[in-house]
Amino acid sequence: MNVVHELQALQRLYQSGAINQYEFHLAKAKLLRSAPEAQPSENTLPRAAVPTCAGTFETCGTRWSPGNC
Repeated sequence: MNVVHELQALQRLYQSGAINQYEFHLAKAKLLRSAPEAQPSENTLPRAAVPTCAGTFETCGTRWSPGNC
């Protein structure tokens, strides 16, 4: 089960009264600590066309200005 489904299940338990607020927050924190960290994929990073020193354009994913060649 993924993290979203686990969190939804915890929310349902809390709303139904099966667990109290303290137990909900404790379980939620434990779940989020054990979840693998999300890694951004290449498709999620913005790319900008910036001029290179040679005067051509290339795709650049950095935050440095094009004048830093």
